[in-house]
Amino acid sequence: MRGLSHLAERRQRRAQKQGLPAEAANDERVTLRRIPGALGLGLVAALIGHAVIYGNGHAMGGDYHELLLKLALAGSLALLGALAVLATAGARFVADGSILARRVAQVLPNFPALLAATAAWYSLGEAIEPQHAAASILLVALALALAAALLLVGARTLVDSLSVAVVAVVRLRFAARRPTITLRRRRAPLAIPAPPSLRRRLVRPPPTIARAF
Repeated sequence: MRGLSHLAERRQRRAQKQGLPAEAANDERVTLRRIPGALGLGLVAALIGHAVIYGNGHAMGGDYHELLLKLALAGSLALLGALAVLATAGARFVADGSILARRVAQVLPNFPALLAATAAWYSLGEAIEPQHAAASILLVALALALAAALLLVGARTLVDSLSVAVVAVVRLRFAARRPTITLRRRRAPLAIPAPPSLRRRLVRPPPTIARAF
């Protein structure tokens, strides 16, 4: 038990150093968040890797190639929308775009997860294709790894740019709403001269009242 608590404390400190919320210390939650991104980006990477390996020889998936393309497009748009929503929701609580990028990047998979998803999609595409000459395992591994790495770098760069842009827009919007305070000089009251009759009445001393005995 003491070892588990010590491990949890180390995760909390690591999350704080990286500017991540406290929930990021739970690896299970972070892993679940990254599964949709791994599946979506994995399909795109598999399509790219297949195109690099076979070129125009045949399409990945055979008769299901158009379906795979639609799934890849839908997954990419859904992931982009999720990134935009997370960035917009968290922009009010951070002062720097890099901190926001670290939080939003939690939905992106790491390289091993993305490579595994890419290999799974590639294997599925090859299984439903008609029989053809198979490429070398080394070429397949290099092509899939390169496609996954480049796609992951591109996704992280997109997250960084999106986070910086969203933080800048939020700052401008709140700065426009900030009230401006202008100091005005107080004007001295206008002195209205009294009429001559009133001035004489006020200057004249009061009448003496004789004391009666």
